[in-house]
Amino acid sequence: MKPQKLLVIITESILESPLTKDLQKFGVTGYTIIEARGVGLQGMRNADYEYNKNIQIEIVCDEDVANKIIKCCKEKYVNEFAMFIFTIDVNMVI
Repeated sequence: MKPQKLLVIITESILESPLTKDLQKFGVTGYTIIEARGVGLQGMRNADYEYNKNIQIEIVCDEDVANKIIKCCKEKYVNEFAMFIFTIDVNMVI
């Protein structure tokens, strides 16, 4: 089996629709979206109103797709929206 990456994107909830459209363009067939709250570089994000919410999107994909998604996010979103992206090496067991 080809090595896989868990790509995690934590960003503003307003980006859910455009980001999921981007994921489909790169052939992603599954992802998980979770509401996220916490404190970080952008300050407190406690989701007390609709436009103060963050989401966490998790995608398992190969490294090539992960790199394409990261490049897309850097080009389209990072300069205007709070966004944190990281990858983790994963092994699919099921």
